[in-house]
Amino acid sequence: PAVAADGRRTLLRLLALLNVDPALGESIVAMYGGGAAAPAADRVHLSELNRLERFSPGVRARLEPYLTLLPDADARINVNRALPEVLAAAVEGLSIESARSLVARAPFESLDEVVAQPEFAALNAVAARRRLAVESEWFMVQAQVSLDGMTRDYFRLVGASGSRYDFRYLSQGVP
Repeated sequence: PAVAADGRRTLLRLLALLNVDPALGESIVAMYGGGAAAPAADRVHLSELNRLERFSPGVRARLEPYLTLLPDADARINVNRALPEVLAAAVEGLSIESARSLVARAPFESLDEVVAQPEFAALNAVAARRRLAVESEWFMVQAQVSLDGMTRDYFRLVGASGSRYDFRYLSQGVP
């Protein structure tokens, strides 16, 4: 429940930063049964949000650079890859200006280096450590295949943990 509540707050902060109706966030949370409580198998692809009335093509285009749907509720945000809006939404008290400044100095070698930055001086470093990382566990892999004059794009969500790979979905033409 704590992870779900934190995820809900993060989503609503992100939507506020992007000037998107917060009712969409509540619809997303309702769709997935409160976030982390929903079975991981039910969370597969961002295109599932197309079923929501407020998730219009315009809203989808606006949110796609910022949203992803991962099967791991405890996944951390990679500071070295995240957009400033995502960092500002994920770390309570981090302003968009501070997030932009932080992103401008990336890449960081360690999480210790990240929380030692001036932007985190007045923030809860323990909470930031729970939400952030300097590496990614999930990757979107794309392959473009041309055969008989027809080109197709294939996408696969891959999770790397230890020496194993977790292949979550295969999509043709839609990341």
